[in-house]
Amino acid sequence: MPPSENEKVILQHGCAEAEALLKLIAGCLGVDLALLKESVELSCIKRAGFVDVYAHTRNLGNEAELLLQVVGKERLVAMGVHIGRINGRYIPMLGFLSLLRRIGIKPKRGYVRLTEGGVKHFLYGRDVWGESISEVARPTENCRGLVAVLNEKGEPVGWGRLQENHDHILVQNLVDLGWYLRSGV
Repeated sequence: MPPSENEKVILQHGCAEAEALLKLIAGCLGVDLALLKESVELSCIKRAGFVDVYAHTRNLGNEAELLLQVVGKERLVAMGVHIGRINGRYIPMLGFLSLLRRIGIKPKRGYVRLTEGGVKHFLYGRDVWGESISEVARPTENCRGLVAVLNEKGEPVGWGRLQENHDHILVQNLVDLGWYLRSGV
């Protein structure tokens, strides 16, 4: 949602919130944080009540600052790839998974692979379980079950929460690629 004219907007490059989000999610997925930080620079757009975290090329941060001096920070909506939101808690966005795929980083843990039928259910906003799950690589305990949801080819289709009960595994749908179509964004 575009900011209102009176809303205070702060653009900050390399902010502490972005570093914390990146460290947490990289840890959940078992990806090399140093490799990820070599590939992108992080910036935050801070507004009342939340912080949006973006990844972008190193030059974009400087160019954005120059542009904002002309048009004003209150007009800033986004920059780069939206990888997360901090709103009292860390909320990973689909852009984070797409970014990993684009730069060739594969999760080592904290993911589930779904069958073709499982992907169809997941993309309709549904939870999946049982035979729809072909592989589970559990996240660390501090991730509270947060997992990247992948298709059989390893392509990201969303974020889920892994819930296990005795012999049953459920992947609760948190956000999926189909959300963009359903939401009308």
